[in-house]
Amino acid sequence: MGGYSRTMDPIPLLPRRYPTTVTSIDYRNSSDYNMVYLQQQLDQQVKYNFDLQAQIQELTSEFAKKEEEINNLKARIFKKDQEIDILRDDKKGKEDDFTKKRRRRGLSPSQPRKQQKKREKVVEKRKPNPPESTMDYSKTLVNLFKKGAEASNSSIKKNLESKEIKEEDTS
Repeated sequence: MGGYSRTMDPIPLLPRRYPTTVTSIDYRNSSDYNMVYLQQQLDQQVKYNFDLQAQIQELTSEFAKKEEEINNLKARIFKKDQEIDILRDDKKGKEDDFTKKRRRRGLSPSQPRKQQKKREKVVEKRKPNPPESTMDYSKTLVNLFKKGAEASNSSIKKNLESKEIKEEDTS
């Protein structure tokens, strides 16, 4: 016979009935037991409802705070938009010198400005070194091989001289 766990079903509506054998006596059917059980369930339900009401009050207060913050931010944004509109209106009212001159000449201020050509400075520029791609690579390779051969020859000569000196010292 299985036991009843209240954690599985926190608020059952009716008490569970378990199958009974012929030899066992089931006292759960008595009216006293049912009344006690129903009273316990009612107490649990009332406690659960109070907990839910407390959570609801906390959430509504948090919601009200967030709503107030949102309204404050909206008000700030509205003020900034008004300031931007005021600045735009001020800017539209003023004309810069260029548009004033164009109006005097009879030109529309909406025409784009002509790009002024930059005056080229007459300065002699240095001629850059020729790029490496134009150099004759065969000549450079030959020169490198010659230098490498000379270096290796000189090191071989030094080694031979040092061996000869050692042989003379030993003899």
